[in-house]
Amino acid sequence: MGKVIVDTQMLGMRFMEVIFREVESLAVEKNLNKDKILKELSEAPTQEDFMKIIEDNFGDELIILL
Repeated sequence: MGKVIVDTQMLGMRFMEVIFREVESLAVEKNLNKDKILKELSEAPTQEDFMKIIEDNFGDELIILL
């Protein structure tokens, strides 16, 4: 299983499309509930909450450079 690194220089909607696509892919690969994780991410009230959800589910397998 490889690591995914996403650079925030890709701003806007394209950035979010990449994040959600990679989250879905990793969730399936790790046999996690992708729908639950995607819903939590889409409803995260703050950037810190968003990052915590990523970290809790994927550890260092999905890294977002800020």
